[in-house]
Amino acid sequence: MRGELAVARRDGDALTAFTGVQVAGVLDALYAEAADGVDLGAVYGDGGIDFRVWAPTARAATLLTWGPGAAGDPARHEATWDADSGVWSVAGDGSLDGAEYLWELEVFSPSSGEIELNAVTDPYSVALTLNSTRSVAVDLDDPAFRPETWEETPAPVVDRAVDQAIYELHIRDFSIGDASVPAEERGTYRAFTREGAGRAQLRELADAGITTVHLLPSFDIATIEEDRTLQQQPDCDLASMAPDSEEQQACVAAVADTDGFNWGYDPFHYTVPEGSYAVDADGGARVAEFREMVGALHEDGLQVVLDQVFNHTAQSGQGRSRCSIAWCPATTTA
Repeated sequence: MRGELAVARRDGDALTAFTGVQVAGVLDALYAEAADGVDLGAVYGDGGIDFRVWAPTARAATLLTWGPGAAGDPARHEATWDADSGVWSVAGDGSLDGAEYLWELEVFSPSSGEIELNAVTDPYSVALTLNSTRSVAVDLDDPAFRPETWEETPAPVVDRAVDQAIYELHIRDFSIGDASVPAEERGTYRAFTREGAGRAQLRELADAGITTVHLLPSFDIATIEEDRTLQQQPDCDLASMAPDSEEQQACVAAVADTDGFNWGYDPFHYTVPEGSYAVDADGGARVAEFREMVGALHEDGLQVVLDQVFNHTAQSGQGRSRCSIAWCPATTTA
């Protein structure tokens, strides 16, 4: 099945026509039952780490690992194929805790019509390096990533759904202009934990009857530069212009693709907090900061709802390369 993504018609030895097939239903029929319940990603247990990825159309899979922050060529770990579930896996030991990694997959690409060798991040990642260039193996049960406020403050309970009063909030917008928050924390998860003007207002809203904060997409966004020092700012005095003026719109539009703002509906990794909202985006640090935010909101009497839309994708097919800046494989055709 792997790589057989077309139906062909022949006249003797001559290929006369072929068509692609919709493989999703076929893959589900072949693999879904056995794959159900299999933990995917970097899975911790009994002193070791199992790396697993569901890639039933791949012809070969290799796990590539680096030490934290390392450059150069990776260590290579050949993966084992499970024909029942469609899962490729590598059994690793405790030395791979904190490792940065990619999956190298040999797979037919319908968009190119070729067999491609791609180095990709783990779609089941829970942690990433800056700008999502590599996945990072972290144990979410590690106390280093479980801040006290998050651990010890239970989520408020609203007994009846009809009693919910929900306030929608963009994480960056909440504090990016709040001078009462330290400059390096404006626009970040950590701003929710500071005694700033925004947090004071949220407490007032909670006292007035708001029960829940609905956070606009907070998971890894494909098109934001996560190094906050490289984000561009409008090069004009916006306050001197009318909010609906063409001049203001033009100034903002000039840096729209390189600034720090995005609604977040072009997700890249669905299970990793967005790095541009973190003071430290590397590895499990952004997870800890995200949990600090959630704990602070709970502490202020507010439930938290996360906006997450799985049918949104930023790209398809080969897309643009997001393999490691320090290392990319040669793409080969077979």
